[in-house]
Amino acid sequence: MPEIKSTMDLVMERVGKMEIDQEEREGFRRKEAEDLTQRLFNRYFVQADKKELSALKKELQGAKGEVKAALTEILIANYSPEDPSATSLAGLEIVQEGKGKEIVKALRELTSSYQKERDDELQGMEKGFREELSRKGISGSAVEPNPDSNPRWTDFIGRLNKKYGEQKKRCSTNWYDTPSLGIPPV
Repeated sequence: MPEIKSTMDLVMERVGKMEIDQEEREGFRRKEAEDLTQRLFNRYFVQADKKELSALKKELQGAKGEVKAALTEILIANYSPEDPSATSLAGLEIVQEGKGKEIVKALRELTSSYQKERDDELQGMEKGFREELSRKGISGSAVEPNPDSNPRWTDFIGRLNKKYGEQKKRCSTNWYDTPSLGIPPV
């Protein structure tokens, strides 16, 4: 009489015969690198009790190039020329070692250009708002135009963010030799 096997025995027999092919190995390795990249980003750049960046340098010593490339990509994607982060810039210098200073220089130039263009437009719009209010008989030292409530200003900021977002994206693709993992920004 044939032996009756439990479901667990049948499953274990099948698992024992399974082999992982190269594509699955690559998928596991890629997933592991993605997880490491996200953990590093969260630990050093997002959490309220961020770790010192000097510890990041030690953790990255054993990391593969694709982890560094993905971390660079995330840092650049989350960098805002409107509200620049010194921690992100310092992190880029650590992650990209020799190229880090070039990346930081490019992002600082991008930020400077963004802020100059924004400030020039803001001054022009505020002057126009004051003139418009003055024509309506509203004037005085207490009158402060609020550009944030004006659709022209929000439209301008949207176009400006799009323009500099594209330039920032070019920064992220120009600086590393290793292909990225393609991890989306946080």
